[in-house]
Amino acid sequence: GAAEDAALLQAEFVLSEEVHKVRMAAVKREEDAISRERELLDREKAAHIRELKRARDEESSRFNQHPLLGGRYVLMNMLGRGGFSDVYKAYDTVDMREV
Repeated sequence: GAAEDAALLQAEFVLSEEVHKVRMAAVKREEDAISRERELLDREKAAHIRELKRARDEESSRFNQHPLLGGRYVLMNMLGRGGFSDVYKAYDTVDMREV
């Protein structure tokens, strides 16, 4: 009778609670995976933004129309831009090496 119903209700409650815990653990793992993926995507986004800025700076550089600088250096690509200068990776045609 009543004792069996109470025991059955208690068993259903325990089972329901276990199902809830398992689902919450799965949601937590999924949330952690999404968080890690977002961090990775944010780092990739920042890297792409830096590369776009570098490419824009390279296109607007006053040196981009000078294939040979000082009769010696072949400008290969811009590494960065500061307040008063542009920094390029170049090839030294005299010493035959990258500078």
